[in-house]
Amino acid sequence: MMAAASVGCSPDLPTAPDGGAGTKGSGGGSGGQAGSGGSQAGTSGSAGHAGGTGGGAAGGTGSAGTGGMAGGGTAGKGGSAGGGAGATGTGGATGNGGASGSGGASGSGAAGTTGAAGTTGAAGTTGAAGTTGAAGATGAAGTTGAAGTTGVAGTGGAAGTTGAAGGGGASGTTGAAGTGGVAGTAGSAGAGGAAGTGGASGAGGSGPPAWKVVPSGTTQILYGVWGANANDIWACGYQATILRGNGTSWSVLSTNAGSTTSYVNVWGSSANDVWVSADLGGLSNRYLNGAWTTYNTMVVNTKLWGAGPNDIWSVGGNSSHFDGTAWTKGVTLSGANLTWGAATDDVWSVGQSLYHWDGSSWTSVNPPMSVRLNGIWGSGSTDVWAVGYNGVVLHWNGAIWSVVDAGVPTVTFHSVWGSGPGDIWAVSDSVVMHWNGATWTASPTGGPRNLMDVWGFGPNDVWAVGASGLIMHWH
Repeated sequence: MMAAASVGCSPDLPTAPDGGAGTKGSGGGSGGQAGSGGSQAGTSGSAGHAGGTGGGAAGGTGSAGTGGMAGGGTAGKGGSAGGGAGATGTGGATGNGGASGSGGASGSGAAGTTGAAGTTGAAGTTGAAGTTGAAGATGAAGTTGAAGTTGVAGTGGAAGTTGAAGGGGASGTTGAAGTGGVAGTAGSAGAGGAAGTGGASGAGGSGPPAWKVVPSGTTQILYGVWGANANDIWACGYQATILRGNGTSWSVLSTNAGSTTSYVNVWGSSANDVWVSADLGGLSNRYLNGAWTTYNTMVVNTKLWGAGPNDIWSVGGNSSHFDGTAWTKGVTLSGANLTWGAATDDVWSVGQSLYHWDGSSWTSVNPPMSVRLNGIWGSGSTDVWAVGYNGVVLHWNGAIWSVVDAGVPTVTFHSVWGSGPGDIWAVSDSVVMHWNGATWTASPTGGPRNLMDVWGFGPNDVWAVGASGLIMHWH
């Protein structure tokens, strides 16, 4: 709104009574002079009030402008012509006063020079329109949930800066390593806008692989584990215990609380042809197409291995071979009791000594040190590993056996298995060690674990069994 024009007061001009001198409009000439006085009085401003609302006498018929009319005659001298600085018109319009009385010849314009009368109050500058509140910037999409140890969901859309709500944060992509991506936090509310919707939870990622305990259904010590595929795994142990798993859970197929028989090894050529062997009496049970048959291998079984259903070896002081029909006892292999092969003509048997089968005969091979080995496995004919007492780890490169320091000289390794040259596991009476192709490192298992055997189907699907019915799964 405009400010009203100020009205001054001149000390040498008396204030006329309201409309007193303007009752008659005679003497047009004089009226002109009064207009001049009105100009002076316009400066004063207060004389406009003296002009009153009556017609200016000296101005003849010139009726007063609304708000500070032209004073006529002598009395007009007391009032500023045209109401002096006429009061600012509403909204800043020029006062209608200041016009010379009609008939006042020289009054036209002279009286307060039209426009001097109450200089048109400058229009109040239109208040600048309030800047329209910018729409709240759309909340930035939640950052994509990180891949791996807990998949983190995108954070929520950022707050809108005023106005519209920040848009919802985009869903985090599946967390590659986290178990269950954490929900993105909700975007904070924009000033005046609704809160941005929270970033959706990242789809639950499985997280990085780790060793986890799986209920076995038994408390008997388990000595052996083997699988036909990821959904068909076998385990065996003390008191004639046999278990079968489906990749998630385990069932007890047989156990005998009164038996002293220990099933120490399980191996098969397929899901329908599985051997479970005892450590004494040459006892070996064959599960073939859903039916069990008992065989005598004629040796102390520890670890069977075969190139196929008709080519299986068991060694326990002597070699014994199954040709698909019967077991035949072979030559003496003193101190050997574990068998593994890369092919039908490339088989190793180890224990306190090392022997190699080339397809026609067994040959003694000197170890690089005095050994007592409990496990053997290889990825091929030039990559074979053997483990045993006092943290001993040996490696065969196709030409010689050498010692590899695993850094755990006080443990007793029981078994070794791998998915390839750069992914090998060795289990012991306390720790689990892993070979990555360059070094052996301990793998966390949640505490000391006495594990007797290990077997798997790939880098992220490995099973280990041991004391008190313990079964662990790396996945």
